[in-house]
Amino acid sequence: MGVSVPQIMKKKWVLTLFLIGVLTLLSFSKLTFYFRFDLNFILLVIILPFVIYKESPQKSYRYGIGAIGLLVLYNFFSFSTLFFFAYICTLFFIFESIYGKLNSIPLFLMVIVSPIIIFLTEVVGFELRLTLTKVAAQLLHLVDSQYSYSGNIILMGTKEFHVDPECMGLKMVILSFFTALLFVTYFHRIKKISYSFFAILIILGITYVLDILSNLFRIILITFLQSPPETFSHNMIGILCFVVYVALPLWF
Repeated sequence: MGVSVPQIMKKKWVLTLFLIGVLTLLSFSKLTFYFRFDLNFILLVIILPFVIYKESPQKSYRYGIGAIGLLVLYNFFSFSTLFFFAYICTLFFIFESIYGKLNSIPLFLMVIVSPIIIFLTEVVGFELRLTLTKVAAQLLHLVDSQYSYSGNIILMGTKEFHVDPECMGLKMVILSFFTALLFVTYFHRIKKISYSFFAILIILGITYVLDILSNLFRIILITFLQSPPETFSHNMIGILCFVVYVALPLWF
């Protein structure tokens, strides 16, 4: 008796999940730092089915070669980031060797959730917070001369407004990048608009600039309206600025 197409696909999915499960179990002890069950991890799991798709039925072993190369480098340098990238490349290799070539979105996702972005956000984010504090205070000073700044603190007379790490923090940056990749995937799959690797790179660059502007206006509004942290108004201002200054410009 012949085997139907649905049965073959079911067997492929079982094989894929089995291989991924075995790989994850074998690698888990070295990847505990990266499996953070926070908002970003949950968002990643949610958007993965939407942004990753087969671009060509042609099977490929490119990620397998990449994984081997990274593991060789890891053997010499023992950087956990190299092992992380090797793990991701192996996941992509499993998929491409069974189903066919993936689109380019996984490459960007791999970098976005990697320690590289974590490091850059923490290093660059600190300097950006100081700059945003300064610019926000100067703009507020145009409205009311009582506003001034010191480091990451905006002063209004004797009142202090601290610009916390959440402003230009990792969560907001990654959320913005995820949103951009979701939009790229939507316009590619639904509107049939093709984006090159460099076009997506430019879009992510624009996203980061929009994220900076969003946080600037967020700081200004929170300070001007004197909305303290952990309040409904504080959270709503953050959501409103994200929608107006990041999501809507990216969509249009």
